[in-house]
Amino acid sequence: MVRRPLYAAVNAWVAWGACESSNCTDLPAVDYRVSRTLAGTTTTAFTPVLAQAPQAPGCPYGSCGFAYFGGQDAIAIDAAGTLYLAWQDGQSHSTKLSPPVVNLSRCSTDCLSGGGWSFVNRVDDKTASACAASECFALFPQLVGGAAGQVFATWMDDRNDSLDGSTDHVDGWNLWYRSSTDGGTTWTGPGQRISWYDPSQSQSQPNGFLFPYGDYEDIKILGSTAHMIWGEGVNYAGGSTAPGAVLYRSMHL
Repeated sequence: MVRRPLYAAVNAWVAWGACESSNCTDLPAVDYRVSRTLAGTTTTAFTPVLAQAPQAPGCPYGSCGFAYFGGQDAIAIDAAGTLYLAWQDGQSHSTKLSPPVVNLSRCSTDCLSGGGWSFVNRVDDKTASACAASECFALFPQLVGGAAGQVFATWMDDRNDSLDGSTDHVDGWNLWYRSSTDGGTTWTGPGQRISWYDPSQSQSQPNGFLFPYGDYEDIKILGSTAHMIWGEGVNYAGGSTAPGAVLYRSMHL
């Protein structure tokens, strides 16, 4: 998975997540790193591996492929030039198929070296409610930076899946939002549910939507307003009998 580039001192920084094998089943299964391309050139340098993750759980629909729930990352930069990398891990780092979580690392100087980066904190708070035995999944992180130390994050999790009595990862999904003013060391509050119930849409249920389309997700900050888009589906396949939707919400910060 390659995330969009960010520009620091007019150089382009890109986040990368790559499987260690053709089917992403190793332990570790995923390597995360970033690259820098110098402005106006094709000169690109990569960091060493900055983080790793175990094999992710399988998708509840066979057509999803082998790693739909694994290997996701995102990159952001704040006004001070600090880079942030959000990356999926297993909540048990050394256990295959462990329920995914979203972690945060950051770098202020020497960001092409492994030593310039440090682990900061968890981004998601999927266990804040429901999520029996931490079995729910936190997936598809997105980040954007603001003023020095400010970072804004969204992700999808299915903590509400258990509210119907079964954690099967086919309902209870929502988009969640958090922000930080100290570079992710602490968060200004619990995750805020951004998605909402729309009875006119077949994928939307009171507890959340049925399936996450995480590749249709982004967050932007313009002035004092956060703008968020995300994808919701009935299942992985979609189509005329199981349509999905791309939704938008803005929120005053």
